[in-house]
Amino acid sequence: MDELTAISRARRLLEKHPSARAPVDIAAIAEAEGFEVKESDKLESGTAGMLLQRGGRKIIVVNKNDHPYRRRFTIAHELAHQILGLPSVHGARVPSDELERHGRRPKEEILCDVFAAECLVPWKLIQQQANNLHFTVETISELSELYEASKPCVASRFAQVSEDLLAYVPVESGTVRHAILSRSLRESGLRITVGIKVPRTSAVYRAMERDEGIAIVDIEGTDWSESGVAGDFSCHEEAFHVGDWDQGFTLLTFEEAPSSSDAVSDRDIHEDDERLSPLTGHLEWGKK
Repeated sequence: MDELTAISRARRLLEKHPSARAPVDIAAIAEAEGFEVKESDKLESGTAGMLLQRGGRKIIVVNKNDHPYRRRFTIAHELAHQILGLPSVHGARVPSDELERHGRRPKEEILCDVFAAECLVPWKLIQQQANNLHFTVETISELSELYEASKPCVASRFAQVSEDLLAYVPVESGTVRHAILSRSLRESGLRITVGIKVPRTSAVYRAMERDEGIAIVDIEGTDWSESGVAGDFSCHEEAFHVGDWDQGFTLLTFEEAPSSSDAVSDRDIHEDDERLSPLTGHLEWGKK
């Protein structure tokens, strides 16, 4: 199974339980699919939730002490295991420090995260916003509140559906763990290599080094990509850093730099201006 299949299954589920506006009532969807959803403050610290099966009953238990957005994601993640038919590699208990992370995790768990993100931030709802709003920390923060989903979840969905040249890059311990590129950016030929150290010129490096919450820089496309076309792009980067998790999340907006032919054209226009006759105050009419 690949990510497209996981997304397709999530969309099919949402078609059965349509929601006209955010936030999606994921607990109601789970209950409509035959699950009981319960909250418990008895779960160990570090356990986001668990799935129990007792006498034909399927019970999703989420940690009441977790942030509400995390509890919603846990419900969607456990639902994904059942609907995608993927065995739970993490066992009955869902570790809190693994959800929504890409590094060193089994493919099955990442696919369940992809499914969960599609459920909480549906394509039908975010597409227009992604094409009308700038890909900034402020935008992602506002949409996070609207969808009641984490900023990484919203940022990944934003990049996936946008028609602009965008990439969302999660970072752990200074290393690129994943890169989600918009379709336009993929088609441009520009790539971001997973597993490399973050560039020293980047906003996310600055945020992590200075332990700043947010950092913003304007850099070259070659700072983030070694692709042959990278030199044709400039890059606006905004990043936020979560020190407790040693994680950074960076939002990249690329723009095609003016071509050399455009520069020559501008120079030619300037030279043409210099060749114009000086103004005399008298209009010159052509002879009949």
